[in-house]
Amino acid sequence: MVIVHMGIAKAKGPRAIDAPSYFISYRTKAAMPHAFDGGLSSAFNSTVFIHQYDGE
Repeated sequence: MVIVHMGIAKAKGPRAIDAPSYFISYRTKAAMPHAFDGGLSSAFNSTVFIHQYDGE
């Protein structure tokens, strides 16, 4: 798991804007169906996912 912050931690002042944060994950399908990501679709196996969130 990697979290990337694109800017300053806390925006301050009238011209400051909060920059987005991104969560980056690499997902692989587990061999056992009840294991973590065991139910992952083959279409998403060995795929990098990038999610944007507010960081809180």
